[in-house]
Amino acid sequence: MEDTLKIKIFNLLKNREVLSFTSDNKRQGGPLVNIELNNKSIGEVYTYNSTENRYENIPQGNLLELELAKDLKEWIHLDFFQFVCMNDHLLSDFHDCSFCLKEENIILEISIQNEEQEEESFCESFEYFLDDIEN
Repeated sequence: MEDTLKIKIFNLLKNREVLSFTSDNKRQGGPLVNIELNNKSIGEVYTYNSTENRYENIPQGNLLELELAKDLKEWIHLDFFQFVCMNDHLLSDFHDCSFCLKEENIILEISIQNEEQEEESFCESFEYFLDDIEN
């Protein structure tokens, strides 16, 4: 993860902002990643357009939020998924992740769900230092 992105995340968490993302990995065409800031989706959000009868990515948020979401999605696809693949206990159809600060360290809390669990029931949670997830 680039230092500028780490600083952005650190500053958001320091200001008591809530930053999280979900990853739905069982979709055709690759994982669907949704990033939320203060429980509001930011970045390009995969949304159904009923007028045109199709799904499309619709930008959500201001310019800073769009940039944050773009950079974070890049990190998720390059580093986070690589980390998950190298740690079998994290393999899952769905990940619910949130960033938090603990003693000035950025922590990523990862909750996973097994296929047989109900959609909102997460069976296990793990915490990692953000620096441990990088390639």
